Amino acid sequence: MHGQGRAAYKARQKDPQVAAKLQQKANNWRQLTSKLAQAPPDVAWELTETLLKVNPDPLYIWNQRRTLFLERSVDDDLVEKELGLTASALQSNPKAYGAWFHRKWVLTQAAEKINNMTDLLQRELGLTELFLQRDERNFHCWNYRRFVVALQMQADSDGSWWFLLVDDEKDQKPNPNCQTRVMGSQVVLPTKNVDTKPSQPTPTAAVSQILRAEWEFTHTKIGQNFSNFSAFHCRSKLFKLLWTNVEKFDISAEFQLVEDAVFTEPDDQTAWWYQDFLLDCLATLEGDQTDPSFEKLIQKHLENLTELAEEVTECKWVRLGMLRCLAHLPDSKDRQRELWQEVIVMDPDREARYRHMLAKLDRE
Repeated sequence: MHGQGRAAYKARQKDPQVAAKLQQKANNWRQLTSKLAQAPPDVAWELTETLLKVNPDPLYIWNQRRTLFLERSVDDDLVEKELGLTASALQSNPKAYGAWFHRKWVLTQAAEKINNMTDLLQRELGLTELFLQRDERNFHCWNYRRFVVALQMQADSDGSWWFLLVDDEKDQKPNPNCQTRVMGSQVVLPTKNVDTKPSQPTPTAAVSQILRAEWEFTHTKIGQNFSNFSAFHCRSKLFKLLWTNVEKFDISAEFQLVEDAVFTEPDDQTAWWYQDFLLDCLATLEGDQTDPSFEKLIQKHLENLTELAEEVTECKWVRLGMLRCLAHLPDSKDRQRELWQEVIVMDPDREARYRHMLAKLDRE
């Protein structure tokens, strides 16, 4: 239904030829699913593939496919077959929940049983790039990409972005002080034998290289479209993992990215959200909002937004962005009051909320 008017869609359903084809398709589907319910494993294996290529949405068929998968010996050929099936399903529906989950599940089953896992994961990243060229904000694909990155960093990962980085690449000793979790799990890992050795954490240098590559990827996608919230969201998750300090991490470049976006389209909320994230994150990580480097950075950004406000006199988002900056600067209450009054005039429908914020400012 995306991009298609409801009236046009309903009109098609009333066409006798279209209705007849849909009825025949429904009859064929019922026949196949009835046959599947009583089929032996080998026949069921083929039937699930046929059904899922026609319609990749029914989760119960994916569940049955996984049950049949577990009865087989996992090798490179089987994994390739399953990945091919999900690729075909995703060509039909790029946002099919079941197909994306099945692809993740297959990778967890394959992690320690195939010979070319490293190459396979790199290929999977390439696949996500192709899907994101078709739909740059397909959150299913972005989530799958994060899952693949997690596997690159630790083979038995459940998709969480939670890492025990190591101090020394030679002895692989985990550093408890480097525990970071910014994304939850995406799959339940298969049960291991008692004598199975846990996978080693990826060396710090390799993890940094992987994360940096993702950081550059999000920058590329944002540069292609400043409205790509999915790319900004992924970048926000990478931010804390890559952050060390202002000297080693060019945080000013992040504010420049925000400015590039808002100067291009000041009414788009995506970049303003990322600005808010940066301000809150900086305040937390710096630990001291009175730090001169913190204050200088915010002040410079505020000056640039002030210039923008002079050009776009009717845009409330610029004023709200300025208010967010001023909230992190000392002795700024008078200027904040002025801006709240301007926002009230620009957006009278939300006057009550803005007056509440103004009253809150006076109470502080």
